[in-house]
Amino acid sequence: MRAAINSRRCAASGTDSGGCEMGWGGKRHWKRQRDAWLARVREVEGFNRERSRGWHGAEWMTDNPGKFAHKRGRWGLRRRLTTWFLLVSLASVGLTTMITTAAVYNAQLQIAKAFPNIVGFQFDGPWWDRPQVLVTDPRFRAANEAFRNVTRTALWAGLGAFFLSGIAAAIVTRRLTRPIIALEDAANRLERGERDVKLRVPESKDELRTVTEAFNRLVEGLERQEAWRKRVVADIAHAIVERHAARRGGMSLRAE
Repeated sequence: MRAAINSRRCAASGTDSGGCEMGWGGKRHWKRQRDAWLARVREVEGFNRERSRGWHGAEWMTDNPGKFAHKRGRWGLRRRLTTWFLLVSLASVGLTTMITTAAVYNAQLQIAKAFPNIVGFQFDGPWWDRPQVLVTDPRFRAANEAFRNVTRTALWAGLGAFFLSGIAAAIVTRRLTRPIIALEDAANRLERGERDVKLRVPESKDELRTVTEAFNRLVEGLERQEAWRKRVVADIAHAIVERHAARRGGMSLRAE
């Protein structure tokens, strides 16, 4: 009867015979496929909205069907920290070099006052506003050469300090971000259903150690809940089997 009604409906709607033979089960399957496709479209639309809001430089990956997960971008925490450390070290090295060079130049001008053979103006005013002078004393020429050597040495020392600070910044940021990256990977594994994802606790007594210990306690709690759930399911299954066996035994006794 239902098949005849379905065939008349299909004929009225102009559907082919293959679609008519699909029946109610096929329609339910088609509805599930449609809902899954619509959910996928909504996920893609949400991803596009998030990307339009500022995720332009980030990388995205798909870990589960129909689900987008954010992946670390190229401009991560480690690179940002290293860049900021380098900028701060560059500013400090440049400022120190400028102050040292200015102090040496001021001392050179103070020494030049005592030389008798000076052709020029008075040494008055701030050091950056004093006019150039012409000195014919050979001792001042030697002092000028020493000033150049000191300036050159200060510049090279500044470059070396900047290079060493860059290496130190890379090492420090690597040590700082390694536990965070390990924590992120462990959280992703925990989301996928893994339970044996305990992390090594850092030796330093800081916030990273506290967060790692809290994550390990969370994993232990989930393991206990999983074990309790398995025991409950096993007990329920055992009780159902025993009750079914007792019922079958009672039915056999009644039959006898």
